[in-house]
Amino acid sequence: MPFTPEFLETLARIRAWLAGLPRALATAGPGGAARLACAAALWAAHGALLWLLVSGVAAPALAKRWLALEASAALGRSVRLEELAFDPFRFALRARGFSVTARDGGVLASFERLELDLDPLDLASGRAALRRFHLDKPSLRLVREADGSLNVSDLLPAPGSQGTRRRRSLELVPPGVRFRLEDIRVSGGSVVFDDRQNGELQELTNLSLDIESLSSDQSGPMELFSTRAELNRSRLTLTVSADLSGPVPELQARLDASDLELKRYTPYLLPLKKPLDAVMAEAGFTARLLLPGPSGGLAAPRLEADGRISGLALDLEGRRVASAESVEAQGWTLDFADGGVRVDRLEVRAPELRLTRDAAGGVDLAGLFDPAVEDQAEGGPPPAVRVGEAVVSDGSVWLRDEGLGLDVALTGVKARLEGLDSSAGNFAELTAEAAGDRFRRMALSAKGGYSPLDLTAEASLDGLDLGNPLPSLKRLLPKLTLAGTASAKAALRLKGTGDAVAGGLNAEAAVKDLKVVAEGQAQPLLAAQSLAVSGAMLDASLGRLRVGQVRLSGGGAALSRDERGGFPALEALAGPARTQGTGPGGGDGPSMDIRLDQVRLENFSVDYRDPSHKTALRADLDELSAQGFAPGRDAPLVFAAKGRLQRQAAFSLSGEARPMAPSARLTVSLTDLPLADAAAVAAGQTAQGLPVAVQAGRASLSGEANVDLSGAQPKASFKGEAGLSGLKLARPGDTEPWLALSRLAVKGAEFELAPLRVRLASLALDEPFLALSLDKEGRPVPPVAASLGRGTSTASAPASGPAPEWGVGRLEVRAGRVVLSAGMTDPPLPLELSAVEATVLDLSSASPARLDLKLKAGEWGWGWLAGQAALTPQGPRADIKAALENLDLSELSPLVRRYTGFPVARGKLWLKTDCRLDVGSVDMKNNIVASGIQLGRKAPVPGGGDVPLDLAVSLLTNAKGVIDLDIPVSGKPDAAKADLRDVISTATAGAFARIMFSPLAFLNVGQGSGEVVRLGFEPGSAELTPEARKTLDALGAAVAARPKLSLEISAWADPVADPPALAKARSRPEPSSADAPQPTPEPGPADLDNLARQRRSAVMAFLAKAAKLPGDRLYAVNTEAQSPPKVKGQPDARAEVRLRY
Repeated sequence: MPFTPEFLETLARIRAWLAGLPRALATAGPGGAARLACAAALWAAHGALLWLLVSGVAAPALAKRWLALEASAALGRSVRLEELAFDPFRFALRARGFSVTARDGGVLASFERLELDLDPLDLASGRAALRRFHLDKPSLRLVREADGSLNVSDLLPAPGSQGTRRRRSLELVPPGVRFRLEDIRVSGGSVVFDDRQNGELQELTNLSLDIESLSSDQSGPMELFSTRAELNRSRLTLTVSADLSGPVPELQARLDASDLELKRYTPYLLPLKKPLDAVMAEAGFTARLLLPGPSGGLAAPRLEADGRISGLALDLEGRRVASAESVEAQGWTLDFADGGVRVDRLEVRAPELRLTRDAAGGVDLAGLFDPAVEDQAEGGPPPAVRVGEAVVSDGSVWLRDEGLGLDVALTGVKARLEGLDSSAGNFAELTAEAAGDRFRRMALSAKGGYSPLDLTAEASLDGLDLGNPLPSLKRLLPKLTLAGTASAKAALRLKGTGDAVAGGLNAEAAVKDLKVVAEGQAQPLLAAQSLAVSGAMLDASLGRLRVGQVRLSGGGAALSRDERGGFPALEALAGPARTQGTGPGGGDGPSMDIRLDQVRLENFSVDYRDPSHKTALRADLDELSAQGFAPGRDAPLVFAAKGRLQRQAAFSLSGEARPMAPSARLTVSLTDLPLADAAAVAAGQTAQGLPVAVQAGRASLSGEANVDLSGAQPKASFKGEAGLSGLKLARPGDTEPWLALSRLAVKGAEFELAPLRVRLASLALDEPFLALSLDKEGRPVPPVAASLGRGTSTASAPASGPAPEWGVGRLEVRAGRVVLSAGMTDPPLPLELSAVEATVLDLSSASPARLDLKLKAGEWGWGWLAGQAALTPQGPRADIKAALENLDLSELSPLVRRYTGFPVARGKLWLKTDCRLDVGSVDMKNNIVASGIQLGRKAPVPGGGDVPLDLAVSLLTNAKGVIDLDIPVSGKPDAAKADLRDVISTATAGAFARIMFSPLAFLNVGQGSGEVVRLGFEPGSAELTPEARKTLDALGAAVAARPKLSLEISAWADPVADPPALAKARSRPEPSSADAPQPTPEPGPADLDNLARQRRSAVMAFLAKAAKLPGDRLYAVNTEAQSPPKVKGQPDARAEVRLRY
């Protein structure tokens, strides 16, 4: 076993001394006494060595063996000690690594190190003296199973085995016991209680205990001990001291704790029906217990304490029911003699209390406890309670009554109670203040007695709910129902006993959130967040109410017309009919005399509804003031108002009006008027409705206006600005708009009604959208309802008088878009113009305007326009240049197929025009350029056109694959008795008709008509005539420049004229032949076929050589060579060249 260094050093000294002792005896003199002393010393040394070996070596070894065997067997658990050492001379014990293993394999108890030093001299004198006691990291683990048994139940005595213990008086030190303790320290201790029955794990960690010095000989106040620990992460510090030697024995204790969670301990402390969790952030308590002493100073114990708790919170079933920032009690005293309680000062800061009463009437906190045996009420007076001062600050209370469906919240609660004496039934003063959700503020001050009653109080309450009807007002106005809140101040004096109570009340009040509901009208007749009445005097006995000023804010008035055309709200205001007489039942008293001098409205709304005409109008007034209102007198009414129309359109209006002679002078500002609502109101006033449906939009207007309706002809004028935003118009019944724009802004507008004149300094349209439709015949579809125009043709005659004057200084269109739905195709083809940017300057009825336009056509095309134009009474005038570039023709394929039978697979188009229009003439230079055109296979649409578009493309496409065509248009519409559109369409149609139906004439090829060139030959000859060569030269050059064209060549022989010519040619002898002429056979069919082939070959060879046409563009066509088709004016001996495309 290991030994301490001190033990080994002492053992070495004893062995050295014993080794030298025989030599010392041998060298000693012959004296017997000396030898006897030496012998005694020798025996004493051997005895000391034996004591050392037995107590220092054998005893620890035996103790360890006993712990390992006997103690383990006795406890039924493994006991282990790693090291044990004892110093017999110093009475010092050292132990390390002690543990007791529980039956489940865990550690039941253990410590890491123990150091124990006793004072042998004090022990010898009969006093227990402990000079040093250090215990490091002791631990204990207890387990309670679900059945309630402990893991140490077998080690505990059976219940009742200890017998009945006699109750003893409190004695700190039993008589006759002497002790002295020094340097007592326990560090790093822990206790774990695994309560599996309640599902809790209690942990006491970092436990430490300190006793510096404690002796039975001390007198006066002394500190017993101090301890620190963490209980379930809650830090605890406890210091205990006592003074039991004085005339009044007392115990004192100081406990500090932080982060306490009491839900872990409530199952052991209180019998609860529901789980309650109490949390304390910090708690500090100082207690002093005074005990009756031998001198008889106290007859019964008395407890005096001070304490403070911070961060207190109580949760019931996971719901917070109470909390407080801090609770502090000073001078708390409990007298055990009579049970009386006295508190010098009690302060609760920021408390919160949440009480809930269920439908059955139970209160959650009241039914929390579940005691096993209910306490029986004891007779006699209750104990006296005296409170010097109690203060509550920044409190909150939430009350919920589920049976009544009521929720009440009090916040900012402040209260102070002084001088409470429950035995006398009085208090010096009580003050309270709070805010709540049912009222804004409550204040109370009172003093006096409550038993018997002698009380004086002052109170104020703001925001009292007036939802319950007031009987007096109900009698006066039986068809009206009131609601709202009231603010009140009152002074109260009560005195008396039992039912005999006397006193008085003086009060003043104001009403807020007022609501007046009239029978027969759904909307409140009057509502106001604040009703301020000044200069009002009410004399109930005389039935008189005088009001100097009425000020309404934050509410509104509503008036509705019923089906019979009456106004139920006005009838309700009239009250009971005055014509009923004054007899019995005619009334309950004199009528109320009400006088009103002045009215001011703020944040007020006026709502008018007429269901029969589908009219709903609303005006929200931020402020309205009126002066000089005198009904029945022709006096000006000066007014000013600002607010919103239809909840959205902000407006301001000021000026004066004369009701008797209808006229007004106004300054008006209106923004964001919802046009859909305005259109709905306008539609309700007409039988047929509006020609368009206004889906959305807002209008704005500002300026000065004058209106005079007193004369036979109304007069009106306006100067200002106007605007629209988010406008959407549709045909009635449609969901998609045909006109929309993001914003329209008008600056510098001037308008006069008689005579009519309109002038705008500027007009801007942002993101306009226009959707137009064409029917199956290509005719425009009107975007407005057609029914509006029926029967009104007679009203469209021009009115007499001068023409209206109009003008716009600057017109701008930004980010516009036009969509044309062509109904000629199935489905209709959408054609879109987007990114429209336009500027028009000086547009008017008297002078030309400067134009500048840019747009995107389809997906890839772009267009522009620039110049001047004017709409004069004589006709349009213009000098305009325009272009359309990079238009994708495939987007127009359905439309092209509809009129030609050919779909367009691809192609690009460029258009340019230089147009000059005058009153009597038109001069247009148009250029059309197309490239990359590829037509699909011809597939005519039933009922559509059939045009040789492929021929036109082949004729017009040059060697570069481009069509470049100039189409000039000029003429005088007046001379031709036609309009401008007729001149342009006639010129354009003539140019394309020449291409489609006379392609050879378009190519300037003579001897051709339509698509065929005919070439005549001399009888019996295959040689081209000069005229034929000239024609083929022109044809070859035209075809060579047009790669999409090719030629088909066919030829014939004349069965009448060609045989004689062939025979004659054969009968002529050869110049080189000297023989006599031989008879010549007559030409046969084979000779005629050969002659036709020779003629066809001559044409093809000329075209290949002279025009340099490749062979893949020349096609030989086999024909019945001896049966040429008859063509008027053409010989049978001929060749034909047909255009191929």
